[in-house]
Amino acid sequence: MFVFGPIGSIFDVATFAVMLWIFDAGATLFRSGWFVESLATQSLIIFAIRTRRVPFFRSGPSRPLTIATISCVTIAVLLPSPLSPMCSASLPFRLASSPSWSAPSSSTC
Repeated sequence: MFVFGPIGSIFDVATFAVMLWIFDAGATLFRSGWFVESLATQSLIIFAIRTRRVPFFRSGPSRPLTIATISCVTIAVLLPSPLSPMCSASLPFRLASSPSWSAPSSSTC
């Protein structure tokens, strides 16, 4: 808690700074960037807390853990991208017949 909390806060502040000052991100891009950064850093924490040894050097992760973590981070990167099937740019065409859900009027990907 005393180590990972401040490290996580440093990554959050760095992400905020990059998203606001470098990318001049609006709300949608800001939320997407923060989501991807948070999931990626939390996934890396898995490797640090799984062993008392030095991660990656003295105690390598198992192949299933590595594949699962890389898969999760890859999916997290693709979810808010225009390549995603959930991108709202494609939603009006796929959900036009659904009266209970209305797609956003502008593209969020």
